[in-house]
Amino acid sequence: MANDKLLSISEFAKLAGTTRRTLIFYDQKDVFKPMKIEETGYRYYSYEQLYQIGFILGLRDLGLLVEEIKDYLGDSSRDALNKKLIPLKNKIELRIRNLKQILSILRQKENDNFRLTNVDFIW
Repeated sequence: MANDKLLSISEFAKLAGTTRRTLIFYDQKDVFKPMKIEETGYRYYSYEQLYQIGFILGLRDLGLLVEEIKDYLGDSSRDALNKKLIPLKNKIELRIRNLKQILSILRQKENDNFRLTNVDFIW
């Protein structure tokens, strides 16, 4: 693969919505490796790797530890991985329900405050 088709670590981090430091961390922990490392130490990534880093960052956002993430990435059996993903999907669905409930409460609070600020109090 030619270098012009690869992204520098900064370019890749920007596209992935993360930082250079995070990519270096995952490289050092053998979670996510660059497509190519030059003799100078410069790391290069392919566009195809964006899906995998998105998956890793999503798992991390759910609170999984590095070793747990490695476990998900190392599972070559599609059925086994799908079974592991069920509790994660349930966790996400629960989080979404909770966030929707909080949003509803905030909207109600906002409406209540609006009503109170537009009332003339006569003493």
